[in-house]
Amino acid sequence: EAPLCRFRRSRFPADSIARMTLLLICTAALPLVLSQPGPRDQVHAAAMKARARGKDSDPAETELFAKSLASKMKYRDNDVELQPSGFTVESAEYEITEFKVTNGQDPDNEIRAGRKYTLSDGKFRFRVGRKGSEDVANWFNERIGGQHSTFGHDAGKLNFAFIGTLTVTLAEDKGVRRQMFVFKDIAFAQGHTGTANNWWFGQKGAERGESNAILGVPDATESLTPATSIFKFRRGGNGVNRVDFSFEMVDDWMKVVPDTTVLHEMVLPGTHDAGMSKLSHCFGSFATSVIHNKFTKTQDDDVYNQLKLGSRYFDIRVDYDHDELFTYHRTGDIGCNGEKLTSVLNGAKAYLQSRPTETAIFKISQIRDNSADTKARIDTLLGHYDSILLKMPAPTNDNDLGNLPLGDVRGKLIIVQDYNEYLDDARGRFRYRTAGDDSNSGHYLRIYDRYSNKYSYDDMQSDQIEKWDSHAGKWQDEVQPYTFLLSWTLTPQFPALLTPGYPSIKEQAQDANEKLGGVLHDRIVGSTKPKPNIVYIDYIDGRTGYIITQYNF
Repeated sequence: EAPLCRFRRSRFPADSIARMTLLLICTAALPLVLSQPGPRDQVHAAAMKARARGKDSDPAETELFAKSLASKMKYRDNDVELQPSGFTVESAEYEITEFKVTNGQDPDNEIRAGRKYTLSDGKFRFRVGRKGSEDVANWFNERIGGQHSTFGHDAGKLNFAFIGTLTVTLAEDKGVRRQMFVFKDIAFAQGHTGTANNWWFGQKGAERGESNAILGVPDATESLTPATSIFKFRRGGNGVNRVDFSFEMVDDWMKVVPDTTVLHEMVLPGTHDAGMSKLSHCFGSFATSVIHNKFTKTQDDDVYNQLKLGSRYFDIRVDYDHDELFTYHRTGDIGCNGEKLTSVLNGAKAYLQSRPTETAIFKISQIRDNSADTKARIDTLLGHYDSILLKMPAPTNDNDLGNLPLGDVRGKLIIVQDYNEYLDDARGRFRYRTAGDDSNSGHYLRIYDRYSNKYSYDDMQSDQIEKWDSHAGKWQDEVQPYTFLLSWTLTPQFPALLTPGYPSIKEQAQDANEKLGGVLHDRIVGSTKPKPNIVYIDYIDGRTGYIITQYNF
C-alpha cells in the first residue's frame, strides 16, 4: 500500500478492526492516488521504489508526501492593472518570451514562451500558483536587475517572473494622436510582503526615474510612432495590484526629424515671456507677491528646462537693471524682472552642447525704454557664446532663415533681434521681421505674430482661428513668405485683474493648453488646415510640448 497508509496503519493495534479497514481502503485507493498528477511526483516515485525493494519509505519523504496531499497547489488568477495617466489606452498585449515559476506552481504549463495576454478591463490576468522562492528571485535579478525595476533593489523571493514584449496602443484622446508603442524585455513579477502580494515591473537596461519608477523606452524599429516619448512606469505599492504609467516627450525630439526638413515645414513649441519663471525686483502700487505671481509670472520652468519640455522658440525681453541684464515682464514700471540673461544663455549652451541634434530660436525684443546701452550690453554678452551661435555667410538672393534645413542648424542657437543695431550675419545677429515688412537685406526670420489681447478663452480662440485661416501656410508664398505663429496666450486686463476671484495667468494657461490638443487635431487632421509653424504658449509642460511636437511626424 501507499507509504502514507503504512504510516497511518502503524498507529493502530495489529488485529484491530480499524487497522484492517484502513488497509483495505488504502490498497483500493492506491491506483487512484498514483494516477493523479501533482507537485510532489518525485516523492511518489521515491516511495514506490522503496516499496518495490521491500523497504519502508524514508520517514521525511513520507511526511512530505502527507503534507503535499493535505495542501494541494492551487491555481490563482493573478491580476495586474495598467493604470494610464494623461491618455487613454485603446489596447495592450503582452507576449512572454521567457519565464520562471516556483517549482510545482504550474503543473498544467499555463505559463509558456509565446503565450500572449490581452489587456481586459485595464488588467492582465496570469493564471498560476503563488509560492515565493529564491530561485525565481535570482532569475529575475540576473536578467533584469533590481536597479532596472520599480523597486530599485534586488528581489529576495518571488512567486513568478516573466520577461516579454509589451505592445501599447494609445487612443485618440484630448489631442493625443493614436499611436502604437512596442516595449521589448519588459518584466512582470509577483512577490509578497507579509500577507500582501506586490508587483514588480522592469525593463532590461531601463533608467530609474524618481522613487518606485523606471523610464521605459519603446523600441524605435517596431513602434509605429517615432521614438519621441519615454514612458514612466511606477509600482502601485504593497498590496496594490497595479502599475501606473504616463509618458513624457524625450527632450531631444528633433533627432528623428530628417536633416532635409526646413524650419518653415516644422511645428515648434514656443514660450511666451520665456524668462518669467522666477520673479525679482518687482515694483508697482499694488506690488504684492500674490499679484505678481498671478499676473507677471508666465512659466514654471527656466529656459533650460523649457528646452527639455520641447520648446524651440523663445520670447526673450531684456532690461538692464540692478547692474545686470535681466529678462522682464512689465507694463510701465509695474511688473518684475525674471531670469538673468546669463542664466538663459548658459541654459541654452548647456542644452545644445549635450544634445547636438537640436536647435533653438531666441527672439530678443522689447528692450526696455529702447535703451542703446542695454542693446550694447546684450551684444557684448552674446560674444561670450560665439561657439553655439548660428552664423551665415554674406547675404544671397534667399536670406530667409526659415528656408534653412534642420541639418544646417543642429546644435546652434539662432538669434533674431527686433532692432537694427548690431546686426551682423557673420557674428550670428539676425533681424526679426514682422509679416508685411518687405525688407530683405541681411538674413532674417519673418513671422506673423499677432496676439489676441483677450483674457476670455473663447475670445482668444476665435481671434487666433481667424488669423490661422488667413495666415498659416504663407511660408510658401511667392511674393512675401513668412512663418505663422499661433499665439495661444491670454492677457489679463487692468483694472479687472484686481477683482477678487479673477483667474491667474497660470489658471487660464492650463485651461487653454488642455484644450489646445483638440483644436490642433480638429484643424490639422480633421479639416486638413495648414499647420502653424510656432505654437506659442504660457506655462509649457511635458504633455503640451509633446502634443505640439507630434505634428512634425
